[in-house]
Amino acid sequence: MKYYFSKDRILTKGIVSRFIERDRAENARKLKLLDYYKGKHAILQRNYEDASKPNNRVVAPYAKYITTLIVGYFIGEPIEYTSDDEVTLKRIKEIFEYNDEPSVNKEIAKNQSVCGEAYEILYIDSDGNLRFKALPSTGMIPIYNDDLEAELLYVIRYWDSYDIETDQNIRYVEVYSAFDITKYKDNGVELIQVEQRFHTFGQIPVNVYYNNEEVQGDFENVISEIDAYDSFESDSVNEADYFADSYLMLAGMEGTTSEDVANMKDNRVMVLPEGGNASWLIKDINDTWIEHEKERLDKDIHKFSFCPPMTDQDFASNASGVAMKYKLLGLETAVGFKESEFEKGLRRRIELIYAYEKMVNDTDYLDINIVFTRNLPADLDSAVQTVQMLDGVISDETRLSLLPLDIDVTSELEKVEEQKLSNFSLFGANFNSGGDEDGEEE
Repeated sequence: MKYYFSKDRILTKGIVSRFIERDRAENARKLKLLDYYKGKHAILQRNYEDASKPNNRVVAPYAKYITTLIVGYFIGEPIEYTSDDEVTLKRIKEIFEYNDEPSVNKEIAKNQSVCGEAYEILYIDSDGNLRFKALPSTGMIPIYNDDLEAELLYVIRYWDSYDIETDQNIRYVEVYSAFDITKYKDNGVELIQVEQRFHTFGQIPVNVYYNNEEVQGDFENVISEIDAYDSFESDSVNEADYFADSYLMLAGMEGTTSEDVANMKDNRVMVLPEGGNASWLIKDINDTWIEHEKERLDKDIHKFSFCPPMTDQDFASNASGVAMKYKLLGLETAVGFKESEFEKGLRRRIELIYAYEKMVNDTDYLDINIVFTRNLPADLDSAVQTVQMLDGVISDETRLSLLPLDIDVTSELEKVEEQKLSNFSLFGANFNSGGDEDGEEE
């Protein structure tokens, strides 16, 4: 959720407390989404007044499936960075390597997918190196200027810390501005300032990554369908328990005693008088309807989350690249929105690095190109056919760049030319030393 505040006003500790109070419902929403991602669904809280009734509580972990698949598709391949300014790009890549940037990106993308927003903080470690890491999405309040620019003015971060000596939770609050970080301790009545430290980033050293314009998680819209599926699954297991605990109905055997029943169970024999009957008293279950409803819910969950069922038979078949793109159209559309928001956060990360490193030259942070690559199995056969069809239409360098192979195109073309000059190929040796094809001199 986005909060707004006038930049002409002072953010006092009293106003900070009111922002935290206002954020209570929003934070509860994030905690619920995190619970679903961890498999803590509403079905686990279901109870019956009759404690003797079967009460299986089965969780179908759709939330984790949706987030894992979408994040893997979106950012399973490391993000690439290019620039004409090789010196600056090298320095940025050194900082990224020091921070294990692909791992941080995946953690941010996961938080973004689950809660609809994610955060990272930039700071200087004890060795004087620039660091960045993902922050939990809970307990974070971004505050923007209430004009058309909507500039990020402050970020409030709050969390509870357990004090083992007093056996109490103590709430701490940090307020990040463009110049400093102020830390408070909540004494139950008001916020007490305990620390203030300045930083040299020139901007708020916290980045916000939204999942989409609505700030919604990837499975948030299908939680009701997930709950319904959990209920069907749980009730199906309950019915199986009911069947196992069915009552034996004896008709025309009014004189049967508990001792007779025990003997029948031990001997596995039942002697019925004339006109007597024994049958199980069971509930009729419409299995077809139940399975139909579960199948419908499953399809709705995948459809409305834009996350296709990768175990479906359609994906197991050898579909062409074009057919596969149509099947992934919904996912690709949703990831497209995610990518545009993620790129904003990455650009601001690079901007903060430029500011801290004081990279003053002919380029700026906007000259760093960010390249996302979808994590899909490479369709090499189709790519080779395309490259062959384009022979003579576009340059060899462009054609080779279309292949889904991790190769240096320029280096590869140079090797091809060297191979031609040597007139030798491992796949068709042909030595030319001035003789004819039979190797004889004219």
